Amino acid sequence: MINQQVRSLIEQGLIIVLIINTLLSLFSTVYYFKIEYWKSLFTYFEIFNVFELIRQIMGYIADLCIIIGGIQMIMSKKLSLPKIYRFPIYFFITNSLFWLITTQFSTEFGFIFQSYEVNTIYFIFRGLQLIIMLLVASFYLSAPTLAQQPSQRIAVSKGTRFLNYFIDLLVITILVVPNINILSQGTIFDSNSILNESPYWFFSLNMFFYYLVLELLFGQTFGKLVTQTHVAYSDHRLGTIFIRTLCRFIPFEAFSFFGKKGWHDSISRTEVVKVDQHPV
Repeated sequence: MINQQVRSLIEQGLIIVLIINTLLSLFSTVYYFKIEYWKSLFTYFEIFNVFELIRQIMGYIADLCIIIGGIQMIMSKKLSLPKIYRFPIYFFITNSLFWLITTQFSTEFGFIFQSYEVNTIYFIFRGLQLIIMLLVASFYLSAPTLAQQPSQRIAVSKGTRFLNYFIDLLVITILVVPNINILSQGTIFDSNSILNESPYWFFSLNMFFYYLVLELLFGQTFGKLVTQTHVAYSDHRLGTIFIRTLCRFIPFEAFSFFGKKGWHDSISRTEVVKVDQHPV
């Protein structure tokens, strides 16, 4: 277990790297701005362009949150993660995770190295991306869980659970669909007609790691972030969340919520609860 002093240093390092990454992203957006690219997103009405545009907007909202959070820290004279940083951190981890999954199957794109020439700023971005992922994992995996804070648990309604699911499905779709377009340019399964006919396997794979990684690190997904709910458990963190995620893919599992408790809750011995304050 990381002691509090080391954890505080990791937190401060994460804040600094997030701000550097955001400033570099804004500089790159302005310096390499191409009107033709943005025209193509608005001119050609394709589903891939629509979702890519929404993903870009989410990225700019994340950058704005980083800037606002930075101003808050300057005003408070305290270098600690503000609440507004949760969205950009969740977005960064999810987007990076989905890109990592995509590059494992693409024949044209890699997570760091590409089949075409790229500039130096690209490699700086990828380096910062890896550093941020390591810092986020180190910081959040050392955080206390709700099992250590039972007084904060409040029951969650089925309506809230449905809203969580709807938001999560929407976010996954927005971030995965543009990557499906990338895979259309070539995959390691080009000779396999079954995998090429439907992107369902790729969508399901991204969904699996979405729930696994976000609930493992944060105890929350985007849906739970919006509704201020959290996964509570008392057993081993990794094993519990892995079983919980795996159970989501049991056939007809969604219908189990018409009963008292859904299968991915009951089998993994977890529950989704309302929290007064996030554990981190």
